[in-house]
Amino acid sequence: MKTKALHIVDSYSVDNFHEMFNSAMLIVASHQIEHVVYRAETGSQNCVLSHVVANGYEEELSKVEKKTLFVVRNESAVGLLCRTMVSAFQNVRYLFVRRKEPVIYMHNDAFSIYLLNFFNLILKRPVWIVCHGELELLINNPRWYKPSFLYKQLYRFFYKYIPVSRYLRFIVLGESILINLKEILPAGREKLFVAMEHPYFFKKENVSREIRPRKLIIGTIGSMNVFKGYYRLLDLAKMLEIPIRAHQIALAVTRFENVKMNHQGLIHCACNNHNGLLPRNEYEQFINGLDYVLFLYALNSYKFIASGAIFDTISFGKPIIALRNDYFVSIFEQCGDIGYLCENIEEMACLILKLLDEPDIVAYNRFLQNMEKAKLLYAPECIKIDLLR
Repeated sequence: MKTKALHIVDSYSVDNFHEMFNSAMLIVASHQIEHVVYRAETGSQNCVLSHVVANGYEEELSKVEKKTLFVVRNESAVGLLCRTMVSAFQNVRYLFVRRKEPVIYMHNDAFSIYLLNFFNLILKRPVWIVCHGELELLINNPRWYKPSFLYKQLYRFFYKYIPVSRYLRFIVLGESILINLKEILPAGREKLFVAMEHPYFFKKENVSREIRPRKLIIGTIGSMNVFKGYYRLLDLAKMLEIPIRAHQIALAVTRFENVKMNHQGLIHCACNNHNGLLPRNEYEQFINGLDYVLFLYALNSYKFIASGAIFDTISFGKPIIALRNDYFVSIFEQCGDIGYLCENIEEMACLILKLLDEPDIVAYNRFLQNMEKAKLLYAPECIKIDLLR
């Protein structure tokens, strides 16, 4: 199928929201087609383009035509609802612009999918919608008075019952997500989705590494909240209290989010501002100082969402110690083990104590080799998807 251009519409992101994925996805598209029309909010677009340049892909920007659009910037609950509704309007608007050419929508909101599907039954335009964390709503139970409760009902009804244009498909970021969708959707409905790997920009320079006997620095990256395992982190800290207080183990987090901190001085927090974010350079310094990165998501989580944080660990060559879930298993199956997967917090604590006493240098080097393999697998220029079918 010949086409003049591929259109990317991001009617939801502001500033650095999904910045790493959005910028890598722009390169995925530019490697598969000669001309890309990229529409996004000014702040988001500037952030994405700066990442593209900083990671050495400036030449690809010659294929990108940049256009801005309006996005509601208010972050309150009402503001985010308004952003979603305005986003739906913008998405329909751009469905009619150069309507014979394929378009990728970078955000999958519950209002857009009904409108885009309805109009595309007539237009028959190749449309792709990228899915992120919203698919987790299919198995979660938000309270009835929250907007997420409404979104869950809209997603659930659409994916189970609505006749969908054969020109509209949804992109999920990993084969394991597609497999899990087959388990909860009616037979045949999984054909609405196509899997692609999560593209990412990896650091090209070598990062210095040192395994020190009787000393471990381990921690989580990104925001630590209840969903990401705050209470499991407290349990782990209690199990490791003796070596932590003896300064043999340092347990750290980037930042806490919406939790009552009750860690009794056992956990170091890199961000002093409770609701703030670390600047990118400080965030990278924090990761670089770790020996292992902890992931404490629940065993049944991340069935329908990719973890961007794991790509930060790969980029910096930091092996993981994680609770086993479908997504991490799929990463290990593709590139080999890049750390340890545990069944529970007790097993994780025992592993950490063992590594403290007897560092496994052979395994550590194998993890590093597999992470180099992962950098090739998930580099933007290596990600392929039939965007034009």
